[in-house]
Amino acid sequence: MAAIHAERIGLLLLIDSRFPAGGHAHSAGMEEAVAAGTVRDIGGIEAWARGVLWTSGLTAAGLAASGCRLARLPEPEPSRRDWEDLDAEADARTPSPAQRATARRLGRQLLRTARRVWASELLEMLAVQWPAGLHRPVAFGAAVAAAGGNPPDAAVGEAYSSVAVPVGAAVRLLGLDPVSGAGVLARLGTAMEQVADQAARAAAGPPAGLPARSAPMVDQYAEFHITREATLFAS
Repeated sequence: MAAIHAERIGLLLLIDSRFPAGGHAHSAGMEEAVAAGTVRDIGGIEAWARGVLWTSGLTAAGLAASGCRLARLPEPEPSRRDWEDLDAEADARTPSPAQRATARRLGRQLLRTARRVWASELLEMLAVQWPAGLHRPVAFGAAVAAAGGNPPDAAVGEAYSSVAVPVGAAVRLLGLDPVSGAGVLARLGTAMEQVADQAARAAAGPPAGLPARSAPMVDQYAEFHITREATLFAS
């Protein structure tokens, strides 16, 4: 019988939409894209997701891998300054104020849940030191480390999440068959691995050298979204 790796189970838990960390309430810009008519069908969903994956998804995956690498360093090597620097790099890579606020809110919610699932002094420290929340990819990397994972795990988990959230939201918004959304994610599997590999390799160096790609339309839609009174998703 094959050995069971607890860290794999931990990663699956963290990327599962049922993990109570708030991600299911967000569309990552997809609600505005559908409202604007930018995304109308499954082809549009796939094109949107692929674009996000290679831009902001790559950036987030690099931050997550770097957060995991930092969390796995032997004590007392990582300092608060190290986490401040990484969080500042995440801030610099998130030009939209609305996106920054969402990333910190999701990071706070993720740490709150992860601390109850995995006993970790590091997660406790991060929650206390950043009561408003670390950026979500950075918090995700720390949570992956607490679950026993490594930087490549964090990178692939964040790459998957970067597209799974908007694809899932689009299926709901357009009233499509959920199987079609799953098909999109399956077709993006190779690209997710490529993005994760590039992100994990970049995370082996200093945070300033992490990927810094952005998706301007997603950022713009995030700013539009906060002005709307009636929405299905929080972002």
